[in-house]
Amino acid sequence: MVELLQACGMNSAAAYSGAAGLDAVINFRPDVVLLDLLMPQMDGFEVANAIRKSPRPDTPVLIAFSALTDPGTIELAMKSGFHFHLPKPATIKQVLTVIGNARALKSAKERDNAQRTGAPGAEQVLAQPAHGFTVPSGFKDTH
Repeated sequence: MVELLQACGMNSAAAYSGAAGLDAVINFRPDVVLLDLLMPQMDGFEVANAIRKSPRPDTPVLIAFSALTDPGTIELAMKSGFHFHLPKPATIKQVLTVIGNARALKSAKERDNAQRTGAPGAEQVLAQPAHGFTVPSGFKDTH
């Protein structure tokens, strides 16, 4: 997934446990996090709760990326701080669409916060162009 997202022009990193994912969020400072719900050490719900409790104002938008698709799990994911749920397996088009939606949400929140607080540099935040995503030529989506 990391290589695919990088091929689409995104800075990406991977973590293979909940604790490593939490560390990656702290150190990598992503705008968007694709987070599996079933991971060793800490599950995705615990990681989402920990991210939401962070005192940092620039917390990422969270996407639950999981094969768990029952309504109860999705509701719990939203209550844990996820903004989106993307069921596995997903096509690259579906992944890029939900990431695009998540980045749009992040930008809207930053604009609202800048306007509400009158933060210096709000003009730059408001003037940033929307980011588009493209699938590299020659890539075949097999799903």
